[in-house]
Amino acid sequence: MSHRFAPLALSSLLALTSGAAVAQVAPPPPPAEAPEPEFVPPPMPAPRPAAPQRPQQNLGNSGRLTTSLPDFPYTPLWQFCGTEDPKVDDVCTFDMNLHYAALRPNPTISPGLVPEIQPVIVARRARLEMIVIENLEVTEDVDGGLIEAVQIGAPAQLQELLERIKPLTPPSNLTQELQNRKILSGVQAGWNNRVIQEYQQAYGAFLRRADPSNASNRFMQAIFRDSLVESVQAFNGMLHEARTRMDAVLERVDGVPAETAAALRDLAIDSIEIDPAKISESADAVKLAWRGLTLEQKQAFLTAVRETRENPNLPPVPTVNVEHPGKVVQAPREDDQTRVVNNRLRDAQKKAEEAESDEGGDEDDG
Repeated sequence: MSHRFAPLALSSLLALTSGAAVAQVAPPPPPAEAPEPEFVPPPMPAPRPAAPQRPQQNLGNSGRLTTSLPDFPYTPLWQFCGTEDPKVDDVCTFDMNLHYAALRPNPTISPGLVPEIQPVIVARRARLEMIVIENLEVTEDVDGGLIEAVQIGAPAQLQELLERIKPLTPPSNLTQELQNRKILSGVQAGWNNRVIQEYQQAYGAFLRRADPSNASNRFMQAIFRDSLVESVQAFNGMLHEARTRMDAVLERVDGVPAETAAALRDLAIDSIEIDPAKISESADAVKLAWRGLTLEQKQAFLTAVRETRENPNLPPVPTVNVEHPGKVVQAPREDDQTRVVNNRLRDAQKKAEEAESDEGGDEDDG
């Protein structure tokens, strides 16, 4: 049995501008993946070489691919953002990238995988922090509503936007990276993509009902925002974190106006631990206070946030949520050979078995 499970990605947007309807949310075959950035901050090990990707077969508008998935029961993603029925006009969007959100209802992802997944998330955040600093002007434009200016009927405008935001777009999404690192199997990654695609279809259908004259434009904007949300979260995370070390950060920035420095110091807090949903609100307070800084001073400010950590490449990132009360985790099929759930657990078990075997051999020799 075939399933649709390839979610619409930013790389598919130009194809949609040629008149494709919102209903056609399954993308054409994706381009070859860009190589992972060379920098991988600790504690991540160097990634294993990714196996060559078999090209996905495009079967026209049906969006069906040749790869099949086991038919496990699961809770649809839209139920975690405000509605229990995709047919009602209340399908909301997420404040996190969909590849993160999909881990929660994914029926093949267990809490035992979090120790393997979380270091990848931390490493992605550290890489994106440096990208955000280097491309801060674009980051501020995106944060200020650049995506909302996109019009689906203006391909030239869309192309210009794609080129502008390209530096902030990760070369691979979280699902792809987890699969390339052998943390997720093909079935587990396929289920993540299926969860996302079905949510996108529900959201597209909602927009056609709720705002038919602007549905295509709003759908495209949602895809753009989702592709950039990791960068925006890296930006907001650094600004929130600055409030815990404001004096140390400001000491590393030259020429800060006295009034701006005072406004920023007034935002100092003792602990970084707050509700993750309020990090954006905390960051907005810093954005309001630092308006007197030049672009170069803002870049120095964010660089100082990283450099005043015990380890610049270990940003504080909330632990990913992969479970909910009604979730029943299903085991991927046995013939999925790419699955490596926990390398450390596997290696420890192997050593224990070898030790037991050696002890048995010693007894026989005696």
